[in-house]
Amino acid sequence: MNASKEQQEYVLGSSDREVERLAYQHEVWNGETVGLWERAGIGLGSHVVDFGCGPGFCTQALARLVGGQGHVYALDSSDKCASIVKSEISGTENVTFYQCDVANTKIERDSVDVVFARWLFCFLPEPAKAIKEAARILKPGGRIVILDYF
Repeated sequence: MNASKEQQEYVLGSSDREVERLAYQHEVWNGETVGLWERAGIGLGSHVVDFGCGPGFCTQALARLVGGQGHVYALDSSDKCASIVKSEISGTENVTFYQCDVANTKIERDSVDVVFARWLFCFLPEPAKAIKEAARILKPGGRIVILDYF
């Protein structure tokens, strides 16, 4: 039996039920995530990349956190998640979505303060490529913030 394109893109798939599970998981881990953002110094005016943004739950929260003077770049390769994120951020001026591989972004070199990734690196076949890309787009002194399963 061949897996659908969506199932191939995400290890756990990207069905409506999986998106609901991710929403629940987001709520459960929200306190830890926000605490991590605080320790990383993300706040008003920050420029942040949400690597592997999925349905955009963190993207939306980050957009509120950085305010109108900041910016969030949301990146994901999934067609389903791209559709969800584009719908959710419609009219939000401080968010730009790119459907792309996190190891090959369209973001300018030395342009962001923080690269944030939640539940991404443990699923990447070559995480070093994504780290290299994160280092390329970070400003000098920028931070990579990772929340992962292990």
